[in-house]
Amino acid sequence: MKRFFRKIVAFLASLFNNLNEWIYDHVQPSIELVNRLKKAVESPYANLITTLIPGQWDNLAQEAFIKLLTKAIDSLRVTEDIVFDNDWTSKIAKLTQHLRSQSKPMRAGIYHQLAVEFAKQSALAKQLAEAEKNGIPEDQVKLDVKGHSLGLLVQMQYSKMKEKVEANDLPDTDPFLVAKMNAQLTEHDELRAKYAELYQEQAPVEFSTDELKQKIAEKQPTA
Repeated sequence: MKRFFRKIVAFLASLFNNLNEWIYDHVQPSIELVNRLKKAVESPYANLITTLIPGQWDNLAQEAFIKLLTKAIDSLRVTEDIVFDNDWTSKIAKLTQHLRSQSKPMRAGIYHQLAVEFAKQSALAKQLAEAEKNGIPEDQVKLDVKGHSLGLLVQMQYSKMKEKVEANDLPDTDPFLVAKMNAQLTEHDELRAKYAELYQEQAPVEFSTDELKQKIAEKQPTA
């Protein structure tokens, strides 16, 4: 099992610029959310809101969580009118009612998609906050990740938790992974430096490696 996770991690490292950040800042919280939601759905006596939102969170944390969860639920469109419902507690109630009406396999699919959407919204919110701090227009911010790769990452992290595989269980160094990541980081850093040299008049913007190559090609004269 540990060898399997090594291979998956090595593959995912080629799809995400910062894999650890994605896992621990966005994916892990989304899985914890889904696990709390499962408890609320499966227990008729659970208080839906207090089960989803830990009591020790401060108001800012609660507001941020509710905002992300609301957007994630809207993207699932489990009912036709859920997007137009302005009451976030009503959205959660509708989602819970919908889940209780589904078979276990169908529930599993909805839980997985909710985790993916929550992680996506979490990452996007972080990028938007950084863009605002740097004076970058909101319309220039985009999430550079494909849905299927994020779905795979969510599934991997969930499986690690289920199998109780800890970070210490994995090798400290995977030669393939280290070489791949180092090569990617070196190339990306070099391209960022070249972009900054060519676009000195523009505010800093975070691009993927392929986007940096395209921007640099557009600026440099052709032979």
